[in-house]
Amino acid sequence: MINLLRVCTVMLLLITASNGMRTGDRRTLPSQGIVPDEVTAVKIAEAVFPPIFGTDEVAKCLPYHAQLKDGFWTVYGTLKPGARGGTPQMTIQKKDGKVIEVWHSQ
Repeated sequence: MINLLRVCTVMLLLITASNGMRTGDRRTLPSQGIVPDEVTAVKIAEAVFPPIFGTDEVAKCLPYHAQLKDGFWTVYGTLKPGARGGTPQMTIQKKDGKVIEVWHSQ
């Protein structure tokens, strides 16, 4: 009986300790943010744009670039010389990766 109690106590301690060591804790974000650089911001946009604007429209505006200002990335496409219209664009929050706005420029 005492051995069973010891085993249960050890198991409970291991479970409690492992729960406290989770690396995926929702409250802790990386200090550099979820979207730390232009490459990451562009990859997010290139994944989000096709279902909204269509694969052909997204491909016409390659390459995409991003600028960081006040903690927000603005991702935009490249308008080819002589082309009319605009490009898909997106605003992404650096700290948590939240997509704030998606639009097509004119």
